[in-house]
Amino acid sequence: MYHPSVIEREQATVEQRTATRLTRYDQDYSWAVEEHLGTTPRSLSKDELAFVKNERLLSSLDFRYWSRYAWLLPDAAVSEGNLVRYTPWDSQELLMDCLAKRELEQYDAYLRKEPQDGNLMAVPKARAEGASLHAAMIKMHRTCTNPYTIGITASENGEKRTSLYQRDMRIWERLPWWLRPERTEPDRINERMTFGKLDCALLYEDYAQKSSLAAGEQYLVGHMSEVAQGDQTYIEKLMELDYFPAIPQSWRACHILESTPAGMGGYWHPFIMDAARGKGRWRVKFIPWYATGFKYRRTAPADWSPSQHALEHARKVEETSPGYMGRVIVLTRDQLYWWETTREEYRSKGNLVYFLTNYPATLQESFQFSGTSIFDIETLDYYNTLTRNPGGCYEIT
Repeated sequence: MYHPSVIEREQATVEQRTATRLTRYDQDYSWAVEEHLGTTPRSLSKDELAFVKNERLLSSLDFRYWSRYAWLLPDAAVSEGNLVRYTPWDSQELLMDCLAKRELEQYDAYLRKEPQDGNLMAVPKARAEGASLHAAMIKMHRTCTNPYTIGITASENGEKRTSLYQRDMRIWERLPWWLRPERTEPDRINERMTFGKLDCALLYEDYAQKSSLAAGEQYLVGHMSEVAQGDQTYIEKLMELDYFPAIPQSWRACHILESTPAGMGGYWHPFIMDAARGKGRWRVKFIPWYATGFKYRRTAPADWSPSQHALEHARKVEETSPGYMGRVIVLTRDQLYWWETTREEYRSKGNLVYFLTNYPATLQESFQFSGTSIFDIETLDYYNTLTRNPGGCYEIT
């Protein structure tokens, strides 16, 4: 569904089972036929039926192929408010690459008849990097195309649960009528979508509810949003005792936890650090503030020169970005101006810790100490920026 090798092998299996040769149409051709087929269900010719069957099968096998038909309300930074076709941001591509690599590992374990953990990704991130939107696409793809799929999604409270539901509804409503599964009972606003002919369902819950989370089912796909928010003791119970045991040990299982970190302590911080060390079923993908290049920039005046602190930050980004982005990132002048001026806005109001948590450049920077310290946050941040990875380990005898 995500890795090319897995998709290729699964496609070959489907072609052999159905005695069908699937065709990967050019994207523009697919869109042209989509327009030709119209927006209202109608009788189809033999050729049209063949096209629809082809697209349904390929879409069930290949997330990227299905996503060409998705329409979204994009980020306000790049839109006038109109719906646009889904085009992943750099930050979403980072997440997609990690999911693809993990899927391949789990799929190969399945072929070797070994136990699988599933494709479980925890995503600590800077603000508004598109992780929640991408997770919505993942779960809508699975529940709209793959029979016998039960999914679950949850967020901090009822209001945010509604936002997740409305986003998913928008994706479903704008799919072509021949890719949009019929909604059937039971179907309840903000609680459940059911696609009865596929025997699929998507449940909506929140961390404020007093009942257990993900009770009574096994969920092949899931998305938990803003895990670091709310009552962390209660959320730990919901995750560790309710949700995680409901995730099957299958290569087909794909679940995403994502949150802007909310400081040290609580549940999210130690969970992420343990997962980053390879403990448990989950893997970690950190998304830094600069991952999406079109956001977080401000036109720098011609006479502006970056402060020493800003230059040190830019240097740290160059050194650490290969580990997060897969390549060296050199901040643009406008990005650095945004970072320096926005940081100063937070600092001048005594909110520097919130700036560092919301717009971190490294995983360590995202988890700020919120207790009492003999050093102020500016001093701690200054020396943290100056730190570098050790060049090596030596023994003096």
